[in-house]
Amino acid sequence: MSRRSPTIGIAASLILAATLTLTGCTPAPTPAPTSTNCTGVRVIVNFDLLGAAGAAAEVNACAPLASGHETVADALATVEVTTEGTAKYGDQVVCRVNGLPAADKPFTVPGHSAYSETCASMAPEYAYWALWIKAGAKAWDYAAEGVSTQQVSPGDSIGLVFTTGGATPTPSA
Repeated sequence: MSRRSPTIGIAASLILAATLTLTGCTPAPTPAPTSTNCTGVRVIVNFDLLGAAGAAAEVNACAPLASGHETVADALATVEVTTEGTAKYGDQVVCRVNGLPAADKPFTVPGHSAYSETCASMAPEYAYWALWIKAGAKAWDYAAEGVSTQQVSPGDSIGLVFTTGGATPTPSA
């Protein structure tokens, strides 16, 4: 059995995502590599589309579970990831993660005017945090609930990815 190089797989994924974005299609969620050493909930946050670099561009941590019936918010707090909801929807919509996007720093998404997130209501379709859940070994899927009500179990993964544009990438780790 031959094994593909992770670099080739990543390059192919990026080419596919770029092609689908240019054609207006959104790729189906793909599973991320699993870590066998996390007995709790894997927490993955990708900040890179907000201009973060290096270690600040990603969180990949294991949140141990105290009772086995925690929420996404519990797991995020355990690994010191903070979220802010919106005035209109509370924490059912994630507006900021670890302070990003900052309210005082407008950012530009190609094809759109500069945008500053106020967290008043729903973010625009071209600049928002996507909350992903991966139950056990299943594929990534959008969370059905907000951070304070979405339940997680040992072996699950949580992903927060800032999305800018037509394709919504799944967590990269």
